[in-house]
Amino acid sequence: MLSPDNFFSELLVQFPKIADEFGSEDEDHYKMGRFATYSIEQIKQKNIEELKKCFGFIETHLETITPDLENALNVSYCEALLGYDNYKRGIEMKKVMPEKLLRFYLDYKNHYNSSG
Repeated sequence: MLSPDNFFSELLVQFPKIADEFGSEDEDHYKMGRFATYSIEQIKQKNIEELKKCFGFIETHLETITPDLENALNVSYCEALLGYDNYKRGIEMKKVMPEKLLRFYLDYKNHYNSSG
């Protein structure tokens, strides 16, 4: 299992632009939310390559994260993306998502919509 500390350390290596927005004491949900905000910025700017890089990073680690990190991914990342699940807002993100992340996202979306 990949610990949250290792996950976020690797994330900051891949995405140094967001390093200034992470504090060492920040909670995992906050950090995941910041990464979601960064990903959403790529959608708004129609920066497909950087968005693919964001989604690819999650995809690469999806099967090795801890349950707590998986929860942060659901609640703080996928939930933030729900508002951008519309091609009129930028990139049609589901067409850019890798297969495992797309399944993970759609499972969360179905859960979110059924609990509303």
